[in-house]
Amino acid sequence: MANEVTSVNGIAIANITSINGITDANLVELNGIEFTGTTTITEDMPCSAEYEYGVSTSRWSAAWLYRSGVNNKVLATYQDAANTNAIIEVLTLPGSDGATAGGSIAVSSTATFGAIHANYQTAVDTDPNTDNEAVVIHADNDDGSDGKVARAVVDAADESISFGTEVEFTSNAATARVAHDKNRAGDFLIMWREGNPYPLYVRAGTTSGTTITLGTATRVKDDDGGTDMSGYYLGVKADPNNAGKYILHYRTPTPDPDVIYCQVVTVSGTTVTFGAASAPGGDHGYNTTDAAVTWDNKTANKIHTCYSDINNSYYPTICAGTVDGTDITWGTPEVFESVYSETCSVSSDFFIANAGFAVREKGDSGARHTKVFAWTIDGTDYTMGTSHEASPNASTGGGSIVASPQAAGLHLLLYKDNSSTSPAYEGRLITYLLGGTY
Repeated sequence: MANEVTSVNGIAIANITSINGITDANLVELNGIEFTGTTTITEDMPCSAEYEYGVSTSRWSAAWLYRSGVNNKVLATYQDAANTNAIIEVLTLPGSDGATAGGSIAVSSTATFGAIHANYQTAVDTDPNTDNEAVVIHADNDDGSDGKVARAVVDAADESISFGTEVEFTSNAATARVAHDKNRAGDFLIMWREGNPYPLYVRAGTTSGTTITLGTATRVKDDDGGTDMSGYYLGVKADPNNAGKYILHYRTPTPDPDVIYCQVVTVSGTTVTFGAASAPGGDHGYNTTDAAVTWDNKTANKIHTCYSDINNSYYPTICAGTVDGTDITWGTPEVFESVYSETCSVSSDFFIANAGFAVREKGDSGARHTKVFAWTIDGTDYTMGTSHEASPNASTGGGSIVASPQAAGLHLLLYKDNSSTSPAYEGRLITYLLGGTY
């Protein structure tokens, strides 16, 4: 029998008559996770069997597919072994909710959506408001590596993937990322950088059917109307609680090298307004993953970011911020492992308040591991729980961890493993489920 529930969010269970129509007398668990009255993560983290791509996946991304009644589908993009084509796949995770420990990840379908330049990313993000749809981007090697975006649609019957007409969002070679609005069907924001000195741009888009309309390309400012910003190692995420709101993440080379910035922007129609660029704790940082920032999926107006702190032996560091409009106020940055690390990523659970995962990739000699850490947070104060070593042969960057919007505690880790020389930097996928008691 499950442990008895004593309270939920501080309310005594005796005072709760029902949750979503289920009476407390019949309530054993929520979303598959038992409640015992504590938020300390102490137990092992169940995980799936590792899926190996067998090709170099230096530039890739993934997003959970939204489909009514289906909770175990993911879209993943990467470049093929020859570095010539952008590939997209539908993945089926183990179990009806994707959370079966030890189960296998399977490829349901595969499609090519364009030529890809070997030095630039593919990226995908799904539409939470429209079943089976996403936006995908790539640098088209058949057209001067110009940045292209298209609508992708997955057939629910056979998992085949089709695409609307591609639209060019920049005529320059571009490293780019994309985030889909979580509240407005069809809306999205693209962020990219161009060649040295790495000017940063954003461009908002809307979708009607599979037809995409783009707003004007806009240079990222340090605040609305302020100084032009440059940077690389990009990330952009949409606010789950507010339509038309996004968080940007980048590392700037000038005027003060290696500073990690986060920046809230808002979109009205296709017009972008910039909040002030803000560095967590004013610390210098290093990161190469687009998942180095996330909105908190349970607490409105909170963000989490992580980075390797150059001023503190490159230790992996995590920091929470509160957002007021477009202003960010940071908590105190916290080291989550006292070991050299080159990149970090972070996720926030959609169902379990104040909990998520942080990942550090590649350490110094003798410590080159991809490790996953569970965390809980009180305000902006983190408590790091159980850790798990995903790989003892981590390579640098390109990874991310993405929370499931459909199953409590479930997160998908993407990373690269350098254990093979043919090819090197093989891609890996594995799911993690938050362990412990809640």
